[in-house]
Amino acid sequence: MKQNILSFLCTIKEDIFSLNKYLYDISENCFNEYKSCEYITNLLRKYNFKVESNFQNISTAFKAQMGTGHPEVCFICKYSTGDESGHVFGNNANAAMSIGAAIGLSHVIDKIGGSIIIIGCPGKYSNGAEIIMTREKVFEETDVIFAPHADNVTCLNNISLSSIPMELTYSNLWLENGKANLSSLDVCLQNVHFINQLIQDTCNHCFMDHLQLICDNALNEYPSSAKVRFEIKTKNYCIGEKIESNVRKYIKCIEEVMNIDCKLSLLELPCKELIDNHVINKLFESNLKECGLINITSGKMMLYPVGIGTVSHTTATIYPSINIVSDSSIKCPSLEFKEATISEFSKENIWKAIEALAITGLDLIERKDLICESTSELYKSIK
Repeated sequence: MKQNILSFLCTIKEDIFSLNKYLYDISENCFNEYKSCEYITNLLRKYNFKVESNFQNISTAFKAQMGTGHPEVCFICKYSTGDESGHVFGNNANAAMSIGAAIGLSHVIDKIGGSIIIIGCPGKYSNGAEIIMTREKVFEETDVIFAPHADNVTCLNNISLSSIPMELTYSNLWLENGKANLSSLDVCLQNVHFINQLIQDTCNHCFMDHLQLICDNALNEYPSSAKVRFEIKTKNYCIGEKIESNVRKYIKCIEEVMNIDCKLSLLELPCKELIDNHVINKLFESNLKECGLINITSGKMMLYPVGIGTVSHTTATIYPSINIVSDSSIKCPSLEFKEATISEFSKENIWKAIEALAITGLDLIERKDLICESTSELYKSIK
């Protein structure tokens, strides 16, 4: 079966790299990926996938399927730019890897049983449609999830932070402190300092990030108003939830003591830390080496949240980094990284990753004991 997949993959190579280049050229922003989505779904229909567009009532999302029953292997497909500069995050390459591997595995699915799912997830890497879909229980019946992404190093068993983006709005501020009025900016700065200290005091790996103050009439007009936006970042989402709860208690207290109107709300959906499955990664690493990607590291710490992190708390998931640059000094995101996604070096490594992903999917379908082992590892991780 393995050789059947590899031989078939050779016949679709032109289609996959045409997809990579098309997405590079079209470069559509988050939730406006209409042409990108149409191109991908047409390609999947060409290879006999059953495609559901407007998936979960998200106009540029899709679900594609081939086969029936379990094991159910899912590939996450990202295709948004997330930046006006184009594919600086390399989602054109990410989509090529997921689509190529899924089509390759589809060639033998009728012989081995099980099913292949591809979920098209528009939106940012940190807060894309996959988080909404997780809340709607889209992935709960899936046995394993692959979410490969382009990087400047090939690395498995990666680590990311959880994030809770928040917005604090102050209004109707008529404050007197002795003879001096306090503006909303004064209140903002006082509260930001306290909240920051509260977060840092919780644990060594908790911090405030992406702080933004919006004080249009904070200094000279009364009543004044203001907004504060920030993220609570931690290595463990449960700790982040406790911090959020404490911040809410503090804000409620401030409202009563200072007689001001404060509203604390989520700016975006929270994102959980990544649980990168070691059982699946061990199998994938072996297949990567067999396919020619030898230089593999482990445990890259990403200081930013990834939407797939939330997904990884429901289903055994891997989020492997695949090196697409010949010069490791080229960072993601950057314009240089964007150009690298269509280089010959990139194509070579993308193809090796596609082969390894497809073979790993085959191995998991044929060896249900590994799926049980990976699921058991997940349950232990989220206890």
